[in-house]
Amino acid sequence: MTSRDPGPDIAMFGPLWWDETWYSRHHLTAGLAKRWRVVHVQEPVSLRAALKSPSRLLDPGGLHPGEVGLEEYVPPGRLPHVHRWPALVRWLQARRARRLQATLADAGMPDPLYYVWNPMYRPSVEALSDPTLVYHAYDKYDQYEGSGERTTRAEAWLARRARLCIAASTELGEYLTSLGAAEVAVVHHGVDAELFRPDLPEPEALAAITRPRLGIVARLNEVLDTRTLRYLAEQRPDWSIVLVGGLYFSDDEKLRTFHDLAALDNVHHVGLQPRTQVPNWLAGFDAGLICYDLETWGPYNQPIKMYEYLACGLPVVSTGITAARELGEDLVKCANEPEEWLQAVETALGEDSEEDVGRRLEYARASGWEHRVEELAQHLARVAAS
Repeated sequence: MTSRDPGPDIAMFGPLWWDETWYSRHHLTAGLAKRWRVVHVQEPVSLRAALKSPSRLLDPGGLHPGEVGLEEYVPPGRLPHVHRWPALVRWLQARRARRLQATLADAGMPDPLYYVWNPMYRPSVEALSDPTLVYHAYDKYDQYEGSGERTTRAEAWLARRARLCIAASTELGEYLTSLGAAEVAVVHHGVDAELFRPDLPEPEALAAITRPRLGIVARLNEVLDTRTLRYLAEQRPDWSIVLVGGLYFSDDEKLRTFHDLAALDNVHHVGLQPRTQVPNWLAGFDAGLICYDLETWGPYNQPIKMYEYLACGLPVVSTGITAARELGEDLVKCANEPEEWLQAVETALGEDSEEDVGRRLEYARASGWEHRVEELAQHLARVAAS
């Protein structure tokens, strides 16, 4: 086994697929796994899937080597997830919990921190015997499509029972406190400053778009303020607005307003781009935008792209969410009304001196994921020691 620093063992529950775009949970988990022993607890096979492939019921489960230095725990196939019959659901949950804790104890992890990334994992930890819980909120989960009161109840349960709650933003931290969390630590998102930098060649498709280029890289959904973006495009037809990302709208009316925006001559929706090419798109922008509809979950966000824009030396203009205002006007210009946005973008485009760019790059380097991992590790070591 790889030599690691002394510290707490961690059993982690969360959506961690390593071939997708890396979010904060990926970066932080990978960083912790370099330092300490981290076991990712997979979800059990569903009974429906097992009946389609009965051999899965014979899988003994157990610990296996995983990605980025993790170990993967696979629940035994004989204890599948079922959707009906509450008494059977509870019995299976209890048996899976006992099997997990016994396996970890046999592997030299008798008392790990049980780290939960999402309220959907409440059933997985509820049946554990005397767990030391850490709950990490990186998003406003009850705003997800199909979520609601059930998600809020699960998150409140986790917030009240966790020894420590981690929040990605100040707003999320205040929300967890309102749910009954005893202690909340805010650990902001970060950036890979080696990957995102200003000296990268721009993609051929971007080179064909006239400057100045105002760029947005995001999951394009209800949080996007299409009204403000349309105002900018119509008021400044010589500006190019470049939208990079797939469409994830669940509201048909908001999807229609997005298509109306994308139909304008100076608005370019280039779709989802390969993860390895995203830094090149950012490096070819003249400004990075974070344009949120404040009537959505936008105010709770701690945008990773804000740090990635800065790592590419870009001036940044954002809706006036707390995460943006905390960085200060020297790094991020804030605006809410469309007219304010127009002035803020004009000001930002004029701030392209070496001093301006250097200030952004310095801040990005100090916000690297390695610094966030160190910050998080200090909190976890303190909880484990107590």
